Formats: sequence, C-alpha cells, structure tokens
Amino acid sequence: MSAPKDTKNKLNLNKLDLGMLAELLCPAYAEGDVKYYPESWREGFPASVTISAALRHIDSFQNGEDHDLGCLERFGIHKLHLGAAIFALLSTYNSLKIDSERFDDRWKKMQSKRQQEYKEKALKNNVQDYIENQHVKTASITNTFGITVKPIEPGVFIMGSPELETGRYDDEIQHEVIITKGFYMQTTPVTQGQWQQIMGYNPSSFKTNDNHPVENVSWDDVKNFIDLLNSRIEGATYRLPTEAEWEYACRAGSNTAYANGNSLYAMGWHDKNSGGKTHQVAQKKPNAWGLYDMHGNVWEWCEDWYGSYPSVSVTDPQGASSGSYRVNRGGGWRNLSRICRSAYRNYESPGVQGSALGFRLAMDIDK
Repeated sequence: MSAPKDTKNKLNLNKLDLGMLAELLCPAYAEGDVKYYPESWREGFPASVTISAALRHIDSFQNGEDHDLGCLERFGIHKLHLGAAIFALLSTYNSLKIDSERFDDRWKKMQSKRQQEYKEKALKNNVQDYIENQHVKTASITNTFGITVKPIEPGVFIMGSPELETGRYDDEIQHEVIITKGFYMQTTPVTQGQWQQIMGYNPSSFKTNDNHPVENVSWDDVKNFIDLLNSRIEGATYRLPTEAEWEYACRAGSNTAYANGNSLYAMGWHDKNSGGKTHQVAQKKPNAWGLYDMHGNVWEWCEDWYGSYPSVSVTDPQGASSGSYRVNRGGGWRNLSRICRSAYRNYESPGVQGSALGFRLAMDIDK
C-alpha cells in the first residue's frame, strides 16, 4: 500500500510534517488520553498501533532525528513506511470533511510556530558558532576618561528566579534568553570622577571621593551623559545595557540568588554592611566575568521600559515597547539582601533621582 502520487498537491502541503497534521486532525492526540484507529490503519497493521505513537516516531524520522525505523518495532510497527502513513492520514482527513480554509489557516500558523522553534533550537545548539561569528575582542578597554569595559560573549541563560528562591517576587518569571551578539560591559558603576569629566558637575549625595559611584542621577540624566560621552569618543558607542544583558552579565554563568552563590556579603554593599552610605567601587569581590558591584552599592539604570516577562524563550529582548517606568537593577547600599539578588527587578520614572540611583555602561564596537 502506498500513497497516491498527488498526495502533496491534494493538500497543498510542502514538506509534510505528519506530527503537525495529526495534531490538526485529531487534537485529542495531544491530550495523551485518546487512542484512535482509522479504518485504513486496521488492514495490514497490528491493532496495537496508535496514530499518535506512530506519528511521533515518523516525525522524528523525517526530521533526521532517527534514521533507523527499527525503533518503531517497540510499538508493533514492523513494515510501516511513510507512504502508508500518509495514505492513512489522507483517508482520515477526507472522512472528517474538514473545512479546507480553516485547515490551511491553522496549518500555516503551526508551520510558522514550528519553524520558529526549529530556528531557536538551532541557535541554542550552535551558540559557539555565534560566538565565533560575533566575537568581541578578549581584552579589556579603558578610554581616556578612565571607563574600563570587559567583553561579554553571546550565550544562553535562564532569566528570572525559580519559584523556591528565597526572597523571590512574582514578576521574576523564569524564561530562556538567547543573547546573539557580544558586547562590552563596564567593570564598575560609573564613578563621580568619570561623571565630573563629562558633565562638569557632581550631582551625588555622597561626595567622598572620585572613586565612589555617581548617584542621584535620573534615567534622563544618564542619557544626556551618554550622548555627550559618545560625541567625544570615536570608534565605539556607549549605551545602557538592556535588562536582559544586565542580568546575563550579573549572573556570569551562575543560577543562584547572587553571582557567587547565596551570600551577598562578599560581593555587595547593602543595608547590613554599608554603614548607610555608598562605598568606593571595586572594593568587594567581582563576579566570574570580572564585574564589580553588580549587587548593591547603587542601583543601575537599564535601557528598558518595565513590563511583564514572557514565559517562552526569547532572543535579544529589548523589554516593553512603551511604558511609564524604566528598569533599574542590582539594589543599593540601603536595601535588604533579597532586593540585591540577580533576578530582582525595580523600576522608576525616567526623571526620578535618588542617593542610591546610579548606572554602568555597555559598549558596542563600531564596525
């Protein structure tokens, strides 16, 4: 028994995916609690065969995941071939008298979804290729204003926090994030001395010395600083990191509450050890990627508007398309330890200033 030669033309389906077709024809398959036996399958095939089981393996075979049909024997399918399977499905399709336009619409949507899944899967499996293609220089760079940045390679990480993490908040929904382009991240928050050189004044509440982080700066103030800095630097473009880039750099490969595990004291200044003030940058231990003060000391503005996280994998997310509040991350000198976790999210109006609000820069190399 074999499929008619005009099978594909009849359904107008290119690169027929049996798994998707079965899901459309019999949604109960996806529920896992209904076994369906079309008449065309009963002739010449064991009664133990279920379409859902067969299609699962045929789909894998078509996509190159299993080139040995012998695996089907576990389901009693000894001589099953694709022609017979397609023929059986066509019989089912015709007998159900499905509305062709509705079917085609659902099919196109499923195709698009599956293609996106394959694309993301390929990206995750080939992150090393992206690292090679988008490779940034391995050395740190220090500009004439004393701003030092380190290269952050592309990669994949889980953003947000697990439900059982101590101190977790509901907006920290875990989801996969794919970072496809390398970038540079400043090793410390911007200092008062660096701000003074560019802007000509110091807005900080704690004016102890030039190596303390600048604070009392709004998101709008920071954007003005960046514009002026970029006008005085050639060959590179400074900017704020996205929220995803910030957490990726903060975690530095970790999946715990803080980049070093579950203890904040070694890495950050917070309400229990700060003495009610900011401290010089780079006095605590850095994370695994050589970044200091990602936890505590001062909050760090991000580029994004604040918005809800997705629950699915995303690639190079840019945050909400609009909003009323800009994201800031990392916690500050007066905050509880739970607020300084890698996953904690905070937000303020773009014009708000405060004695614990600072920032650090990201940088792209101009090509």
